[in-house]
Amino acid sequence: MAVADAGVIDQIVRVDGGRLTLVIQVPLTWYHGGQEQLDQLVAKINSYLAWIDSGQCVTAYPDAADGVDILVVGMDEPTGKAATMLLSAKNALVQKGIGLFYQAAVEQMDV
Repeated sequence: MAVADAGVIDQIVRVDGGRLTLVIQVPLTWYHGGQEQLDQLVAKINSYLAWIDSGQCVTAYPDAADGVDILVVGMDEPTGKAATMLLSAKNALVQKGIGLFYQAAVEQMDV
């Protein structure tokens, strides 16, 4: 479970030449887990924020000075406490000029 390791950035991407995006990968049933899983997700987001705030992000990726986003990717849409927490985090991060987004991954199935 990548999200359980708060000290590791799961993935860094730039979508369509846009802002640098730090990706958090959430396991299949993540959003439906208990408080411990939500606490791990908060710790992961805070770890990403610390890396950005410390200047390490811009040192590694100078064009990150133009802005950074955090993308949380899971197998389904967050609900309940997870959705509330992500909305709260999004509202706090936007004040720092950091976008927070979540996306439900689409599984490709062979039929």
